Amino acid sequence: MTNLVQPSLTQLRQRRWVVVTILSCLTLSIQSNAAASSDIDQMCRIQAKEIAATKYRTCITENKTAQIEKLKKDYQSELNKIKAHYEGELNKLKSSKKKVATAKATKSSQGIRAELSVQTTVDSDAQAVSPNPSFVPQSDDESENVGTEPSYE
Repeated sequence: MTNLVQPSLTQLRQRRWVVVTILSCLTLSIQSNAAASSDIDQMCRIQAKEIAATKYRTCITENKTAQIEKLKKDYQSELNKIKAHYEGELNKLKSSKKKVATAKATKSSQGIRAELSVQTTVDSDAQAVSPNPSFVPQSDDESENVGTEPSYE
């Protein structure tokens, strides 16, 4: 029939020790794998945080740079508008100043012409009255002494 042999107590202890040892090794292996995967997970999280921080800084820097460039562009646009406005005002002042100077020159030349025409009219009237060019009109004081002898005092 069957020969069933009962293991001895030492054999049982050895088997138990082998099973416990195998189970301990498996547990340590699982823990080391978990620790290794935990280390990998932690390392990946650190890298992801560094990448995210870098991306965030880059995004902020780019947006601030774009905003600054927009402000500069708007500033230049406003500056050019103001400059054009005041250059137009200056040109208006210059042209009105030239017009005033031209008008003054025209008036003074017209005034001189009018004075010359008046003098010419007066001179021609004087020549019409006195045909003698050597005739010099006398002042009022001299006209009283006409016909009297000069006094030599």
